[in-house]
Amino acid sequence: ASDVTEWLDNGGTVEFLNELTGELPEYGTVECKNIGGIFFFKWADKNIQAEISVIKENLNGLYCEVVFSPLGNAKPYIRNIVNLLKASEKSTFAKSLQPKREDIQCAELLEEASEEVIKGYREGEDVVDLDTLEAPRTSKYRLYPFYEESEITTLYGAHETLKSYKMYYDAILIQNGLEIDGLRAAKGNVLILDYETHKFAGRERVKALIKGLRKQGLKSPLYRKCKRALPLDILNIQKLILEHGIKVVFVDSVGMSCGGDANSQETMTSYYRALRALDVTVITIDHEPRDANNIYGSVYKEIIARDIFETSTTAGAEDTIKHLIVKHTKTNNRGRIPNISFKFEFDGDEDSIETVIVSRAEVPETATVFGAEGTKDTLIAHFKKNQNIPDTPKHTAYQIK
Repeated sequence: ASDVTEWLDNGGTVEFLNELTGELPEYGTVECKNIGGIFFFKWADKNIQAEISVIKENLNGLYCEVVFSPLGNAKPYIRNIVNLLKASEKSTFAKSLQPKREDIQCAELLEEASEEVIKGYREGEDVVDLDTLEAPRTSKYRLYPFYEESEITTLYGAHETLKSYKMYYDAILIQNGLEIDGLRAAKGNVLILDYETHKFAGRERVKALIKGLRKQGLKSPLYRKCKRALPLDILNIQKLILEHGIKVVFVDSVGMSCGGDANSQETMTSYYRALRALDVTVITIDHEPRDANNIYGSVYKEIIARDIFETSTTAGAEDTIKHLIVKHTKTNNRGRIPNISFKFEFDGDEDSIETVIVSRAEVPETATVFGAEGTKDTLIAHFKKNQNIPDTPKHTAYQIK
């Protein structure tokens, strides 16, 4: 008691003493989500949210971009780069935020968020006991028999082999949860990332395909025209996935979106790490070189994708009809499925395509597809692409089968 009296006599205040001895304020429950390495925090009772992203760690600390804003899409209160391991930087950030929200203890909220980020960033995923892990209750496939749930699948082929049309058709099936011609889609929101053409071309294709399905009330997938390389744009893509509840992402195409040399191991492994961080089902559209019938670029494209499908086309009896043949060339989790053929019937004029009807068809026996140039040329093309990779006759036969 004498110490308190002396402290008051020397300028201390009763108000400050009450702050020291009183109960700490209740901050309510924070909702935290980690989406692909971006941390989102929401304090609903305080009408404030935080987003912590672009996390990089080095010997000097754990640096990231920290944004605090009102709930919703309002203008941020503050945005800055903060070292979460340095108390002085966190204190400076909190002091800058405090005048904008005098009704809450900003330093406490920042500290709470910081601890969650440090823990989540460093610990990664929890260890799982596979013996007790329950099987998912949803289908193994997002679109049977092509796209496995939560995996990366590649669809590739030469130019003018209907890759993009198949992409849009599959996207519509998934968006609406349709079951047609042996294809079975698990319904979920779809985002198309288009690096090759413009939104009006995408709209024309989607509208024509929906019209060809002859069903009422079908929804179109979401579409985004992209300009920045995907690894550099990953933060915005992750936000779109969270905002719209996206379950499937189509990327058209790898060459335009990877942001570097498609033959480079470093470029492609970084690219696929970014795709993996999205934590959704991903389908990439890719191309093949003119002198070979395999995917253009680094062998890591084939290594990382869980399933790969090659497309080729043959002309129908009329100019408005094309046959798409899909060949399953690589798989990790199952046996390869037989070739599947689709008939695309186009109706329109010189200005636009009005309707596209898609149906299953018999695989043409006389189709000049999939390396029909002959075994010798196929082998030459294979060895050109893989000349620096040791191989065995058995594996070579498997690769060109």
